[in-house]
Amino acid sequence: MSLELALLLFLLVIIPAFGTVIVYLFKKSIDQRRCLEKVQLQVLIPRKDSDADTKQDNSKDFKDYIGLMEQLLAAMNSLYSRKILSRLRGQHTFSLEYISYKNQIYFHMVVPRKYQ
Repeated sequence: MSLELALLLFLLVIIPAFGTVIVYLFKKSIDQRRCLEKVQLQVLIPRKDSDADTKQDNSKDFKDYIGLMEQLLAAMNSLYSRKILSRLRGQHTFSLEYISYKNQIYFHMVVPRKYQ
């Protein structure tokens, strides 16, 4: 095998493979660090226990809750970044979950600690 062919093989195969491994390990270490910096929050919604609360119009309350959720999702969307460095490091992730347990509904969010 000639020296030029060996050099070409080195430039076309080994250097990109080594670079890919380095980028993978870099992203994996950042993902592990980001995973450890998450916090779980329980979202509490006030209950209507009194008779005065049950007589009120529920459609207005429902529209208020929708408006609040729309603001929350818009604020979360504003945290998205299209920068190249952010794409390389990865974006922050958020999780919205609801749990039904013993006829109760619980809402939970998992967010990065700095957005708590």
